[in-house]
Amino acid sequence: MTSLEVAEKPARVNSNFVPDVWLEPAIVVEVLADEITPSPRHTAGMSGDRPGFALRFPRIVSLRTADKKAEDATSVSRDPRDVDQQRQPRRG
Repeated sequence: MTSLEVAEKPARVNSNFVPDVWLEPAIVVEVLADEITPSPRHTAGMSGDRPGFALRFPRIVSLRTADKKAEDATSVSRDPRDVDQQRQPRRG
């Protein structure tokens, strides 16, 4: 990972936090979480006066280095049904 370290925040990164180390967005990480919650602090999906999203209890499932580039990663959806859907009981 040290090869991905950069001195300043990459231009395409939107963040209100200052991490110990900035990394160039180059690796796609598959993450599972127990819940997606609205967050005034996190910028993922934030727009206008709408809050961003936070993942509760995130877990890294895999590194998708073989089949995806950072540009191919899924972006954050602003469709409120995506967040509301998680509250519905799973069927099947």
